[in-house]
Amino acid sequence: DFSHAFTVRRAHPLADLSPQRGVVRRLHHSWLAPWWIGRTGRTTLLVVGGLVIVAGGGRDLAWPVPLIARELLAQAHGRPVHLLLHGGARGADQAIALAADQLGWPAAAHAADWRRFGRGAGPIRNRQLLEQAIRHAQSQSTPHSAVGVLVVAFPGGAGTASLLQLSRQRVLSSPVPLLVVEVAHSLGSALAPD
Repeated sequence: DFSHAFTVRRAHPLADLSPQRGVVRRLHHSWLAPWWIGRTGRTTLLVVGGLVIVAGGGRDLAWPVPLIARELLAQAHGRPVHLLLHGGARGADQAIALAADQLGWPAAAHAADWRRFGRGAGPIRNRQLLEQAIRHAQSQSTPHSAVGVLVVAFPGGAGTASLLQLSRQRVLSSPVPLLVVEVAHSLGSALAPD
């Protein structure tokens, strides 16, 4: 019974109502549930079978690694993680790498090239992370099981805001399911061990 599925509207960040492709995606209450694609009169069920995660956050984020791991695991909703990508910087990125290791997930860092690109290196790296994640998800997808991209942004500054903005802009044109999640700063104090 899929009566609880709903059509995503353009205002929703997961919407893909691209008229040139004639695509309307319908999602279950969880974005990772069956991913519906309606195309000119016929509907195909495509199941999201795994994830590529792009995770980032601020250099000053000092959350304990188990808390980062717990949040990443919760956001994955039990889906297998094919790859976790991060920016390789100090702070959140280091904790994310350690959390991925604790969870047994393959991870790769993609550091910004500050010498080559100067102040533009962060946004360039963020775009490259996102595009690498989409390419990897496409390569792992099959005709009946898509691998989605999940962007998890822990609290941070301008670099994290850049990752969020780029990811939200890419949602509408992504060839794979793409979700952007911003983790609340208050989560760190609410879930930290006593």
